[in-house]
Amino acid sequence: MSVTVLINGVTLIPQPASVDWKSNSLGGKLDATEAIGAAETVILKAPVGRGGTASWNWSAYENQILTSITVPARFSTMRDTGTTYSSGVVSKRIKDIQAPPGGLVYGVELEITVVI
Repeated sequence: MSVTVLINGVTLIPQPASVDWKSNSLGGKLDATEAIGAAETVILKAPVGRGGTASWNWSAYENQILTSITVPARFSTMRDTGTTYSSGVVSKRIKDIQAPPGGLVYGVELEITVVI
C-alpha cells in the first residue's frame, strides 16, 4: 500500500519518485529560535521518463492556485496513508526539465506551498 499523489483530486502522472518537504523560516526570534509560519513547501520530484512515450500531466498544475493536494505528511513515507491539504495550496512554475539525447526526460520538480 502506498500513497497516490493527487492534485485537485486527479492522480498525478507519473507518480513522484520522491516527495520532499522544505521548512520555511520567517527569520529569527529574540530567543534565537526561528519564526515559522503556517505555510510549508512540498517538492514533488518526477521519476525519469521516456520523452514522447510517457504520459505527463504535471504541467497542467503548475503556477496556479490549487484546490487540494494529497501527499505523505511531513515525516511520513510513500508507504503511509496520504494527507489531503486544501488550504493555501499554490504551485510554482516547473523550473527545470532535462531532455538529453536518447529520449529521456528527468530533473522535473513541482514545488507546491500548502498551509498546514
